[in-house]
Amino acid sequence: MPDFTRIDYLKDGNERQKRAYEILTKYRVFEKLKDYSPILAGTVPIEIDIKGSDLDLIFEVDLKFEQDFLDDLLFCQLIPQDAEVEYPIVNGEKALH
Repeated sequence: MPDFTRIDYLKDGNERQKRAYEILTKYRVFEKLKDYSPILAGTVPIEIDIKGSDLDLIFEVDLKFEQDFLDDLLFCQLIPQDAEVEYPIVNGEKALH
């Protein structure tokens, strides 16, 4: 089973996984956001993606530093300037979406 805390396994995966690896390394997403323990989630890492599937990223964020995290996402140009942030409750805890 791949170590999903790293993205190296994508290099040897299917075509979409290889493309995901190229994009994530080209823009140094994991490097720029390493303070938030990024993990690639969703359909791409487990090879059940379909045409049009996107890349889902999960981050560990202390909500006391929520604005710092959002600023970092904006600075890295990973979200648009006018993105709306939602705050669902997941397992009884506030989350960012």
